[in-house]
Amino acid sequence: MKERTMNMDLFAILVQLFVLVRTAQGSDLDYTMDILQDLDRSHSIHGITEVSGLHNESKAFLFRDMSRSLLLPPPLSSRLKHMFRGKSDFTFLATVQQKTSTSGVLFSIHDTEKSWFELQSSGIREELVFRYCHRGQTRSEPLPYRLADGRWHHVALTVSSKHLQLHVDCNRIYERLIDPPQTNLPRGSEVWLGQHGHKHGLFKGLMQDVKFVFAPNGFVAQCPNLNRTCPTCSDFLSLVQGIMDLQDLLSKMSLKTEQKEEQKEQQTEQKEEQTEQKEEQTEQKEEQTEQKEEQTEQKDLKQHEDCLSLSLRLKTVDVRNAAASTAFSTERVRELGYGTLELGYGTLELGYGTLELGYGTLELRYGTLELGYGTLELRYGTLELGYSTLELRYGTLELRYGTLELELGYGTLELGYGTLELRYGTLELGYGTLELRYGTLELGYGTLELRYGTLELGYSTLELRYGTLELRYGTLELDMAL
Repeated sequence: MKERTMNMDLFAILVQLFVLVRTAQGSDLDYTMDILQDLDRSHSIHGITEVSGLHNESKAFLFRDMSRSLLLPPPLSSRLKHMFRGKSDFTFLATVQQKTSTSGVLFSIHDTEKSWFELQSSGIREELVFRYCHRGQTRSEPLPYRLADGRWHHVALTVSSKHLQLHVDCNRIYERLIDPPQTNLPRGSEVWLGQHGHKHGLFKGLMQDVKFVFAPNGFVAQCPNLNRTCPTCSDFLSLVQGIMDLQDLLSKMSLKTEQKEEQKEQQTEQKEEQTEQKEEQTEQKEEQTEQKEEQTEQKDLKQHEDCLSLSLRLKTVDVRNAAASTAFSTERVRELGYGTLELGYGTLELGYGTLELGYGTLELRYGTLELGYGTLELRYGTLELGYSTLELRYGTLELRYGTLELELGYGTLELGYGTLELRYGTLELGYGTLELRYGTLELGYGTLELRYGTLELGYSTLELRYGTLELRYGTLELDMAL
């Protein structure tokens, strides 16, 4: 009897202990919430399409419509907020296939001022961003990872007080310390799936198995083999994934380095080519400068030679004698336009020829101009005598509006049996001397001016035809004059 009573007491104790254990453990419904399944049951799925997913054990949906509005109805949102209350361990699970290079929100709980729980995937920045609230302030945790690549991925975001873990495809990608999130969510906060609001943060792609697990190590619900049969497998896989990421980063950096080196080499080659071109241009400029200098020297030398030469190549003069003896033919007439014929110590002889000066200048510098039976005609030209001698031997010197100047020197103009005719011309004697030896000086409408000069008449004849004889301190000597 006593043994039977003891067995009954032991049975009661075991039953009570079983009940306590079951109460402490709770059921799956107490710590897990399947968002997509609950929305489907409540007929609250609008704007998304059911499609084939990664597996056939649950439904998958395509998020494509831009006008969708997946706001959890009050019963579901209240239930989720109640499950959050007071919890320090929770995990968000989702199987997603995000369109390449797009950005969107996977899940969001927020009000007008704060984000209490939000997970966003940016394909442009290639990162995940977890937003939560700590002591009334919104915090953000960027988690660099490219999720928007057009392939299926298992995503598990686990929070355990101050401990944050991110698993992708059952590999631990990140693990860090954060400020503990606030889990007492206000009643007025809204719960959204696949978007931040009515038209903001729209996710583009497919979703399947979107759940919340309110228990430690909730990622085990998605990857059962982690932390059970092989406690170190997740660490090993994370290490392998980290090594692969580092190798990928190293290859990208190497490629960028090679590209920069190639760009530097190209820039260096371009600079060298530009330098060579500049040097060539400089050499060409120097050659051109040297050529110009040579041309200038040649011009100067030519001018110097022309000045020293006894015979110049003029339009109206032929040089025939290197000893400054120039003979004019009787059949040819030489005309000097606006040029200048200079005689140094040379001699210019006119046979029976004619030397005509248009507007030119004939300068005698210690030289001798001898007129045989030739004729020297000045047509507005100028005959300048330095210390030279102009001899007329039966020749004729005609001034047609020309000017015969004896101002520069003390030269002598001698007339043998020649004739000096002034036709509107002007004969100016500075300190020079005009000697008439049996010659004839005829003044038409011309002017004979004596400026300290001397006019000597031997057996010559001085004829004035409406002409003017002006004496300015000059001397008129008549030895046998009329």
